[in-house]
Amino acid sequence: MKSFSHRADVERALTELGRQLALRDADHVTVLCCGASVLCAMGILSRRTLDVDAIGTIDGGGNILAIEEFSPEMVEAVAASGLALDLAPEWFNAAASAILSRGLPSGAIRRSERHTFDYGPCLTVRFLDRIDLVALKMFAALDPHKGRRHVEDLVEIDPSREELHHGVAWMSSWPSNSAFQEALRRLLEGFDASDLYRA
Repeated sequence: MKSFSHRADVERALTELGRQLALRDADHVTVLCCGASVLCAMGILSRRTLDVDAIGTIDGGGNILAIEEFSPEMVEAVAASGLALDLAPEWFNAAASAILSRGLPSGAIRRSERHTFDYGPCLTVRFLDRIDLVALKMFAALDPHKGRRHVEDLVEIDPSREELHHGVAWMSSWPSNSAFQEALRRLLEGFDASDLYRA
């Protein structure tokens, strides 16, 4: 089973997905993506990952919509492209859509416009900007069970103080408990930036 570690890997998979959608005469869709595969595609991260994370679809008015389930055409296209390229069965998935319950960092949709790519007549993909990818990675790093891998990713990404501050500002707007606050402080301490957070 193949994985993604370079832009060419992601491009190849999305191009095939777009082709499969076109073969099914699917309605055009614009999808906003994040995660390790996007970081690899942007040359920010080098580790391998098995999937591409879709946050949601973007409508004609520029609004982000959560993906409750893919269209039948998308389900078929994901399966067919995965089979053609020896990818995981759900290599393109909407697990990241859950983040929309908290809301994306302010301005994230606008910033993603500079990372817009067309893959045939049916599929447009946007990548989150680096500063927003860092923010989401910071949040993932706070997971008490799966956070270690994301912390390691952050170490490789080597975020700037501006990027760390952006992530802190986003997460500081949420209701949180003491455990969350302490985990965020510890994360920032690891980057010598504990002064950026004041609960």
